[in-house]
Amino acid sequence: TAAPPGSGTSPSRAVRRVANAMERYGLPVDLPALDTAIRDHAQRVATGADDLGATLALLRDLRSTVRRDGQCRVTWSPGSTVTGRWSSKPGVQNLPKSLRYIVAAPRGRVLVCADLVAADLMGAAACSGDPALRELAEQRDPYRALAAEVLDVPNAEVGSEQRNAIKRFALSAIAGAGFARHAEVLGGVADAARCRQAWAKACPGVS
Repeated sequence: TAAPPGSGTSPSRAVRRVANAMERYGLPVDLPALDTAIRDHAQRVATGADDLGATLALLRDLRSTVRRDGQCRVTWSPGSTVTGRWSSKPGVQNLPKSLRYIVAAPRGRVLVCADLVAADLMGAAACSGDPALRELAEQRDPYRALAAEVLDVPNAEVGSEQRNAIKRFALSAIAGAGFARHAEVLGGVADAARCRQAWAKACPGVS
């Protein structure tokens, strides 16, 4: 496993081997699609779409790392963020979902996508020893289950926006965020107070 966030130590050899392999093989990129996206975003930023500036910068960074073989060579830093997550240069993990079609397998090959379900919750459960959090993390969709508990509604009635808001809250709570950050994530002081109370009740070992 990677080193604890903020520990200043290097990740394990196994984790570094994974990062090295990812750097060596690169990330296949659809160059025409990437160039089109850069032109489109540049035009929109030029007309005042300031919120797209960061995305445009990311796309340009991505383009600068593409080699002749069509692969983007990304530098990965395991466990380098304050929350213990990986970071990369360029920050391809921040590529918006609407632009992920840019990463495309070459002809005759396919991309395989894998995701660690609730890795943050599982890590927090292991570190805290909180059985309630572990039970929550092992559910099929732990963030929907948590949203249902916080909002006091059945799972089936939890909308995607509600689920995602509670997910952001849970991740910020695990990372040690305070009340102001929770209010920002949830869009209001009242919601933050309610969520913090429900979180403390649901996962007392983490609160």
